[in-house]
Amino acid sequence: MSTHEAYIEYAKSKLFLAWSLRSWSFRNPSLLVTAQNTIGLHKLQSRALRLKQRMELETKIYMAAGDTPSFLPNFKDGESLGPGKIMVKEELCLAHDNPNDDWVRSYKEYARYTKYGVLILAESLEELRLWMKTEEFQNELKGIPYGRLFVFIEHQGRDTGGQESKGYIACIDPGNEEYGAITVDNGVGYIIFGNGTYYHGDLENGVRHGRGKYVWSNGDSYDGDWKYDKMHGLGKYSWSKSGTYYEGSWSLGKKNGFGKKTYPFRIVKRCEEGIWKNDSFEGQVET
Repeated sequence: MSTHEAYIEYAKSKLFLAWSLRSWSFRNPSLLVTAQNTIGLHKLQSRALRLKQRMELETKIYMAAGDTPSFLPNFKDGESLGPGKIMVKEELCLAHDNPNDDWVRSYKEYARYTKYGVLILAESLEELRLWMKTEEFQNELKGIPYGRLFVFIEHQGRDTGGQESKGYIACIDPGNEEYGAITVDNGVGYIIFGNGTYYHGDLENGVRHGRGKYVWSNGDSYDGDWKYDKMHGLGKYSWSKSGTYYEGSWSLGKKNGFGKKTYPFRIVKRCEEGIWKNDSFEGQVET
């Protein structure tokens, strides 16, 4: 499979080449099981197409904060993208059955000619995290340079602009686990990391400050109070693999004050409840 000049010219007229799960194989459907429901592949495909249509015709699109504006020259905030401005790989006849096919090289070549690059169509952070766990994500998007890979996230509910059919395009870097894309500097929004880690909650000057939930790529999470990017106040930290959780007081990222750590899956259920200092338990162990 090779690129065609006519399709290269066609790609030049597009803002983005979309990426979704309509890919060569999805051999692990268990990845699509969420706490709420099981998302089928066909349903994901339909949702991606509906999202594409909304972005082109209905939703107000904004650039995320941070570095994103520097990679989207002449982007018009507050408008829909326009009909046909997002290209999907089926338009380029990129049918594929095998991850070793050179269609991936052609995919990246066509993406290089679009105005901005590749856009991940994710209706929610949960879907984005699922997609990031697939072989498709690793094979198709690996090697796309920083500044040419974006994700679209909609703000909803109490999020800043969540009642205005408002969404944000954010630049992400799959190889960077330290720096995340911020949808808004101030307000309620997201920080999205290229490995699937994310934060959703209050932001001040681009850092976690207020109330919010941080979910690591391995499933661990903290839901509670933040102060200038540190866990501070009251909150619950959960370890997904063991089922252990701590709920109580935090100070600048460490367990400090009164709290309770529970180990529910031991043969004898055990908890540590009392006073903590700098992550160390100083109270009495109860069983």
